[in-house]
Amino acid sequence: CLKIEVTLLDSEHFAVAGERPWCRELRVSRQKGLFSFLIEPLALGTVNVSVRAAAVHSDEPCGTEVVVVPEEGAVDTVVRSVIVEPEGIPKELAYSSLLCPKFPSVRALCLQPALPANVDRGSARATSTIAGDIMGSALQNLDKLLTLPTGCGEQNMVKFAPNIYIQEYL
Repeated sequence: CLKIEVTLLDSEHFAVAGERPWCRELRVSRQKGLFSFLIEPLALGTVNVSVRAAAVHSDEPCGTEVVVVPEEGAVDTVVRSVIVEPEGIPKELAYSSLLCPKFPSVRALCLQPALPANVDRGSARATSTIAGDIMGSALQNLDKLLTLPTGCGEQNMVKFAPNIYIQEYL
């Protein structure tokens, strides 16, 4: 029979419900036990959770058996990674603007998107894409826009329209 002490190791990435020490004891004799610790992540991303199990000495008997402590392998630590993602529904906002050098009064553009009041802390992101001309994004995805003829004549005529606009632009 073994007396096992299971401890949840401290981390700055999560808080544990309950009082310290976050430790539970179990006496096992050819059986397994289950422990649960309620944790609350403090940040988004990958969080490592470490649990240590140690066989400890005890003078109390385990039923009719005597509690023993093995000489080797008395402690084991398990580390598992938990991916913490924000709950809720993703929301994307897009802003498009055109800066024209012919009008020198507008040389800068400041965007200040308003975040919702209930946004999950640490989940807000912003990206920007700047193109040198109005067809910039279409030309970046030219392989997706340009189509080759396949199928019948009516389908081909519809697919040729983007090709004509590309040719006129170039």
